[in-house]
Amino acid sequence: MPQVQREISITFLDGHQAVAASTGNNAAWLCICHRPIPLLGFSDDAKQTSLATIVECPKCGRKYRVMAPGTKKVPTGIVELR
Repeated sequence: MPQVQREISITFLDGHQAVAASTGNNAAWLCICHRPIPLLGFSDDAKQTSLATIVECPKCGRKYRVMAPGTKKVPTGIVELR
């Protein structure tokens, strides 16, 4: 059975939102700096912040976290970190 790709939101520090893609416990999105290659990250338990859930853009250095409330670790959104 193929995995289902879902649309999730990404929230940037300036408050605007965009669309990202989620498959399983992974998410892919484009950085606000317009780097042409998508960033790819996976989710962890929302109650703890694991360094593995934080993705840094190699072009501009912005950091993002893939959020997944619940134990199934299905991403529901991405937030840009300070």
